[in-house]
Amino acid sequence: MKSYLLLACVISTVPLAAQAGANHDPQFLVGGGLSLDQSNFDDVLNDDPGLSGVRFDSSDPDVGTDVYVGMRFAGFSSVRLGYRSFGDYDGDATIGGAKVGKAKLEGDGVYLAVDAMFPITDRFAVGGTLGIQDWDGTVTFSGAGGTSKGDDDARDFFYGARLNYRLGDSASLIASYDFYSFDVEDISDDIEYQTLGLGLEFAF
Repeated sequence: MKSYLLLACVISTVPLAAQAGANHDPQFLVGGGLSLDQSNFDDVLNDDPGLSGVRFDSSDPDVGTDVYVGMRFAGFSSVRLGYRSFGDYDGDATIGGAKVGKAKLEGDGVYLAVDAMFPITDRFAVGGTLGIQDWDGTVTFSGAGGTSKGDDDARDFFYGARLNYRLGDSASLIASYDFYSFDVEDISDDIEYQTLGLGLEFAF
């Protein structure tokens, strides 16, 4: 609850963040995009003392998705409520260099975010994002002995940088770079994602 109260305080300052821009009435937003998501789950597994002797490879960034609705203020700044599906971690498990199995991490959840944007021109703005993300994760281990699954969840803040380029009266091209870190119970290291996103946003 304290996390949402802190974010609510930030939300209350959003209309002030872009007063340098034109005075626009609030607009309804809908948007979505794709991202390249890189997880640190291999580091989390390799640091787990219960898995000593087993090494997990890093995996290539995977594609995540983001859809949201919200409100835009002062021309560019916004508040968004959305759903985020993170790109999977999918790495090999090895012992002594020999592959013995695979590990996979899937994560998704809803979020609330504030984008404080500062206009550079009438069409282009830069700024930052602060949000809070609910995360539900599923870990799957598979090998010669079969397959096992485990679920966990967490909630934490995320932050990032955001670019908005207005294509017309309603459509904007959005680019973002965000960093997530989740403190999951019974795991010593935080599960982290670094994400590079590109999407479209429509204001009405």
